[in-house]
Amino acid sequence: MRLFLIVLATTGFIAGTAAPAMADPAGPTNYESTIVAVEPSSTVATFEVVGGDAFLEVTVALGHTLEVPGYFREPYIRVDADGTVWVNEDSKTLYENEERYGVDELPAGVDGVGEPQWRQVADNGVYAWHDHRVHWMSRDVPPAVAGSTRQLVFPWRVPVTIDGIETIITGDLVWLPSQNAWPMLVIGASIIVVVALLWRWRPSLLGVVAVTMAITAGAVVIAEHLATPAAARGFPVWVVFPAVAAIAAALGAARRSIAGFSPDYLLLLSGLMLATWGFAMSDVLSKPIIPSALPSDLQRILVASIGGAGMAITLLAVIAVLGATDHGESARRTEPEANPT
Repeated sequence: MRLFLIVLATTGFIAGTAAPAMADPAGPTNYESTIVAVEPSSTVATFEVVGGDAFLEVTVALGHTLEVPGYFREPYIRVDADGTVWVNEDSKTLYENEERYGVDELPAGVDGVGEPQWRQVADNGVYAWHDHRVHWMSRDVPPAVAGSTRQLVFPWRVPVTIDGIETIITGDLVWLPSQNAWPMLVIGASIIVVVALLWRWRPSLLGVVAVTMAITAGAVVIAEHLATPAAARGFPVWVVFPAVAAIAAALGAARRSIAGFSPDYLLLLSGLMLATWGFAMSDVLSKPIIPSALPSDLQRILVASIGGAGMAITLLAVIAVLGATDHGESARRTEPEANPT
């Protein structure tokens, strides 16, 4: 029961922390948005779509200016010649772009009609935002998409002004079919077998495996975090799972009890955290676009391996806990009764 309460409390903490950040970072996707042209061409401002289709990022050279109007033609983003980046807090577009799929309500009084209310957000001439013109604004697949080949969803255009010159950025949004996840699932199943064999050979290695996998999971989270533009990064909440797993596994591997939990229970907690993390990250096994500082295939292999190891550690820890319980019950049954006289 205590173990269950700790897992529940940890999950609640993560959910509460994740609320403002989870909708913002780029994640695995079937969509890829690419820039086709910038007309007229510019050598002082460069544009890039980051995270498949999640963010439009601009970099403006010092000594030059950029203005991005909002969806309603109101002032939205401004980059000054000294590299200072500003956003207009009276812009409807600013709040629409806070989340990938938009927001239901705008703050009261925001209409973009009056004088802009500029707020500084950067000082290096670099800024990224969710531009809803470059990605598909629904969790459902576009009606025109079918089959198993790369398909165009729609062409897009974003107007900006560079050094006072009206400029149009054009591009294409395409849909890519998911990959077959079976090879990754086979890798995960193989890891379960390997961990089970290691446990039979030397049970003490289970904690070492758990710590290693937890550290690797943390590295995967950080790699994804670094793939999100700095202006859009929140706290990488999924790093909490491997952090809890690593601490619990290290204590379990040291065969030390803490707060009444035996080492086997600590390993069980570690396994649950890793298995849950692997399930939460399972989209990378099939999605073709994976925003990460790691190569996509390596990320898939790591997630499959960590998820498989988490499941194996959980099952083996349960076996150890039940075995210890059965042993304790047997010992109590065979203990001779005290002489009443």
